[in-house]
Amino acid sequence: MCLTTTKRKALSMIFSLLVVALSTLASLYYKLSGYAQLFMIMLLAVTLLIPFFSKSKSAKIICVPKITVLLFLMAICVLHNNSRLKAINTATTVILFITSIFMVWLSKYQDKDWLGNALLFSKGVYMFYALYTIGMYFMPQLFRITLMLFPSNMLVLTQQYSQGCMPGFTNHYSTNGMLVGMAVVLWGCVMFFNGNRKTYKIWFAISLIALLLTGKRAHILFSCAALFFAYYAYMSNRRKTRLVRTFGILIGVLVGVYIIANYIPALAVFMTRFADTAESGDITLGRTQMWAIAFDLFLDNPLFGIGWGQFIHRNIHEWNAHNIYVQLLCETGIIGFTFFVCFFVYSLFSAWKAMIRIRKYGRHDDSGALYLMISIAVQFFFLMYGFTGNPLYDKEMYLPYFIACTIPGWIRQNCAMDNELKGD
Repeated sequence: MCLTTTKRKALSMIFSLLVVALSTLASLYYKLSGYAQLFMIMLLAVTLLIPFFSKSKSAKIICVPKITVLLFLMAICVLHNNSRLKAINTATTVILFITSIFMVWLSKYQDKDWLGNALLFSKGVYMFYALYTIGMYFMPQLFRITLMLFPSNMLVLTQQYSQGCMPGFTNHYSTNGMLVGMAVVLWGCVMFFNGNRKTYKIWFAISLIALLLTGKRAHILFSCAALFFAYYAYMSNRRKTRLVRTFGILIGVLVGVYIIANYIPALAVFMTRFADTAESGDITLGRTQMWAIAFDLFLDNPLFGIGWGQFIHRNIHEWNAHNIYVQLLCETGIIGFTFFVCFFVYSLFSAWKAMIRIRKYGRHDDSGALYLMISIAVQFFFLMYGFTGNPLYDKEMYLPYFIACTIPGWIRQNCAMDNELKGD
């Protein structure tokens, strides 16, 4: 099969729009019927696969990279012992997750503009959530719109709003925290990459203010830590100055926290929540109990686990474990846990290594460095958040994460600067 440039670009645009839509529709996604969800996922799979088969003459299709074997094993772990696949909504979630896994390998066969399009669309949609969150603080009418959209969550939303935590255009402030946290990460990377553009600094500030208004502790801490980590990697070609610069950023963050805590109480809700949970004697808000239940279930079947997505149906609260590493042990056993963790480490290391190569040998103004910075930041945010949340089970997080994991391979395929990077 041979695709013309126009057809390839059209498929690439559709692919980018679908990826962004599925990762940013958030609570609205679940208001669609199961068949509508399935149609979107199948359309995503088709636009993902067609460019791959159109390059069937390429030698790259014949060889099987190590990452492909690892991805295949991860997909097997997801399918293993999933007794609820007969339910259409569960099936669509599993299919979307497996499609996201294989996106890591297949996306590099897309038109080279797909990643730029996805980034452009994502920044706009995430900024909408940030602006809506800030608007909700000043205009209660926006909160009423949220209640009308998600009436079944009225009690939870009202409680969160009364505590100063803005749920935004979603049915829960945790979901809003994930979306606005991604806005902070994306605009933060763009700001660092284009340090002289005031517009990007303004968008980053708006995103950060919105994230503070959500009151989500983990999202605030881990998004800032992710930017710090990504900037440190970006400065790898300036080893003499990066320590000074990153230390300066850290000082600036601490000063900002002090000012917020003392002079802007509306933005210090997350600090108040830290203090309140510390006084209650359980800063984890019951997470340790969920971890204990998950570990007990893991001991029942330590090799293969109880099955993907089964933990939520095996505890009285019907919650995820709020720790993806503990839940992976519980659901996929030692074997599945090993495959997933190897992938986590491999993907982050690949992005870090590619960043060092591009900064050392490449043109510093190339967009490849920006994409790699975003890749490192998103992956770091995901892996850190995995200790206290459920990013591997929330499409608002695992879709951006798997997109981030595609970037090093996409860079090698389309934006290699020299033979060093091509041979990585």
